[in-house]
Amino acid sequence: MAISTIQAMKKLKMMNIGEKWGSIDFTMAALMFVWTIHKSYFPSQLRNLIKVLNRLTFHKKHREIVTTVYLKHVLDEGKEIGFRERRRKLYTNCKSDNNENRMIRTMWSHVKFEHPAIFDTLAMEPDKKKEIMDDLINFRTDG
Repeated sequence: MAISTIQAMKKLKMMNIGEKWGSIDFTMAALMFVWTIHKSYFPSQLRNLIKVLNRLTFHKKHREIVTTVYLKHVLDEGKEIGFRERRRKLYTNCKSDNNENRMIRTMWSHVKFEHPAIFDTLAMEPDKKKEIMDDLINFRTDG
């Protein structure tokens, strides 16, 4: 069964939980690809870094297609997913030493911005809210 690149990467990410590391085999346009995930340790002065690496294996006769078409597709999809799933952050210039993945104390710190307000919970007269919703629906269908 052929699966898409995104499905393969999601499966690899799911397999990455805990100490489970594996590989995904899939085909695209009759080309066989194998994505494997590896863990590498990089000791440093501040901490021991653990890097997770993805390795793509394919037949050498498909090198041109992979480097010109497939990897461009993978990178474009990754950028699009990153843009779509990005989270907003609020920054303050309070010194903080509990930033994610940092051992160095910085001048700026951030928190995730998660605003609870949605249109349904907005305090407004029900008739006016319905009028606005109807206008939005008409605009969307006529647009």
